[in-house]
Amino acid sequence: MKFVCGGTLFDLQHVVSAAHCFARYSSNARFGVVIGNQYRWDKRPNSQPEKLHRVKQLFVHDGFTMECYCNDLAILRLEMPLDSTHVPACIPHYDPAG
Repeated sequence: MKFVCGGTLFDLQHVVSAAHCFARYSSNARFGVVIGNQYRWDKRPNSQPEKLHRVKQLFVHDGFTMECYCNDLAILRLEMPLDSTHVPACIPHYDPAG
């Protein structure tokens, strides 16, 4: 397996990443997500074992361009939702700016 890019677990079935990481691959490329290791090169024992999860769908922002890296956003939908032992990013449900 080849490392492409990092990402953040948004909820139990979606990972947010950067669109430029996937721009060079064809639309039918298959991707997987490794959950359970916070740092790619860190080989210390993790609180959760690493596991590969298949990606069902890749969504790249319609306005993404490689020229300026504008709208550099991708969402990966996993084939199966993760179990509740995984903790997604903590995102407020309100506008923190007021």
